[in-house]
Amino acid sequence: MARLVLIVTALGLLVLLAGIGVTLKWQRQMQQPLNITAESTRYHLKSGTPVRLLARDLADKEIIASAWAFEWSARRRQLTGKLQAGEYEISKALTGEQLLQRFVLGEIYLNSFTIVEGWTYIRLLEELKQAPGISQHLAEDLSGQALMSALGFPGIHPEGRFLPETYRYPTGTAAVQFLKRAAQALADELAHIWAQRDEDLPINSADEALILASIIERETAVVEERTQIAGVLIRRLKTGMRLQVDPTVIYGLGDKFDGNLTRRHLTTDTAYNTYTRAGLPPTPIALASRAAIKASVHPEAGDTFYYVSRGDGTHQFSVTYEQHLNAVKKYQLVKRP
Repeated sequence: MARLVLIVTALGLLVLLAGIGVTLKWQRQMQQPLNITAESTRYHLKSGTPVRLLARDLADKEIIASAWAFEWSARRRQLTGKLQAGEYEISKALTGEQLLQRFVLGEIYLNSFTIVEGWTYIRLLEELKQAPGISQHLAEDLSGQALMSALGFPGIHPEGRFLPETYRYPTGTAAVQFLKRAAQALADELAHIWAQRDEDLPINSADEALILASIIERETAVVEERTQIAGVLIRRLKTGMRLQVDPTVIYGLGDKFDGNLTRRHLTTDTAYNTYTRAGLPPTPIALASRAAIKASVHPEAGDTFYYVSRGDGTHQFSVTYEQHLNAVKKYQLVKRP
């Protein structure tokens, strides 16, 4: 009987030692770098995937060395119900343990897409079709009115209503979801900037500030000139002078504009022709940056009423029309050999 007890005890000890050995082996495997050849790769963890199937799939794809080690680690730490679905970026610098932790924390890969100031909303919709990770694209025949209703902004024209900046988002984000975020960002930013506006402005609402900002955005790409341009346009509005800016005319022409703005275009009346109509156009003409919106409500003080392009991206500002004509002759009517 004593001998039997001794044998059982010895066998139990051997099993315990074997278990310890396996445990140590799995621990070492979980501390090893992932088995991928590229610097990084993507892995999509589907919702509801059991840890056993996840471990097997990672092993089959040769991302981890041992499915048993991965599953054991997850179960030992009671993490099996905490793995979050999504697309993950996996680098070969990660260990199996770090990968498991990434799944638990939900550190999913985020795509990025930049909305560029000066784009029209039509250009934005076209570019968004090529954005990485965007799904459920908009219907081709979706009207601007229907689009804004879907975004929660019914009755608002879509032009200028999306904030230019770089957005990060998970793979599978719907186009409507992305645009709703950009539209809300613009609404929030516009309200904030409008609340801090200068006094005695000839604009009566945040919407009018956005319209003016879109013109400023299209008139200059030079950051330092935005408040100067704003100052000129504000003074014209105050005195009842027509804005007379080419980008509004071009916007009003739409598909009819072939890249060559003529005198006939300037005299052809549309709702956006600021040569034939006083005041602001009915809607923005482009997506305006934060800087342009701020410039629209914080114009630079001065007495200039005119500006003309120097041909290098900057502008020459003038106080009188005579000075302006001289600047036009100098920078726009230069005879070339």
